[in-house]
Amino acid sequence: MPKYAILRDWPSDLSREQIDGSVLEGLVAMRLYNTYCRHINGVPAEDESLDSVRDVAERSGFDFDPAKGPGVRWIRSYWAPGTRWATCLFEASNLAALTHYHSTCDQDGGVNISEIVEVASDRFADEAGETLAPPDGWELLAVDGQREGGAPESADAVTEQMEALAALPPLKGDSDAHWVRAYYDAENQRALGLFAAAPQEGAATATPGLEARRIVEIRPEDYLA
Repeated sequence: MPKYAILRDWPSDLSREQIDGSVLEGLVAMRLYNTYCRHINGVPAEDESLDSVRDVAERSGFDFDPAKGPGVRWIRSYWAPGTRWATCLFEASNLAALTHYHSTCDQDGGVNISEIVEVASDRFADEAGETLAPPDGWELLAVDGQREGGAPESADAVTEQMEALAALPPLKGDSDAHWVRAYYDAENQRALGLFAAAPQEGAATATPGLEARRIVEIRPEDYLA
């Protein structure tokens, strides 16, 4: 199924405890929503109330087909503590399904939604694409947006660009950073890159057009174990 990145605008003073509460609420809402989707797909036509809900949803492009995976799935999120920036990754049969979930369950729909292709590093992500633990003392950073000099023109070009970014300050310190994964937005030719890097002492030299945010990875597995 297609994957989508939702850019969030969270309060800069949000605590991890508040994030955890929001995640648990969202997981409950998603489970109920996905159960509802499976149910309504098999509802008899004579049930007028549910049938009308189906008609409205289908006119908006919503897809109830269980073969495509009913409802939506949250993949993971990235949050930069002390800032307003966060990005959440979802999987859904189409954009209508994802927006229908957020509006129906009164969840934060974010400020921007983009369909993306996920590209995982073969050195710092496992075969399932999950992030491998960074070396002791290293931290995760996100590089977001389109740098001066152009964005990758295809998902195949993302790896080459991520490797090049890992060798630039402030990602590069005493050693190059390692890129973990990237999310490529083909429509806007933008790539969000996730890196593991050693923290640097003092003020780091900056590369023009390159902004790196220190982030925390938030995964559903952390709450469902």
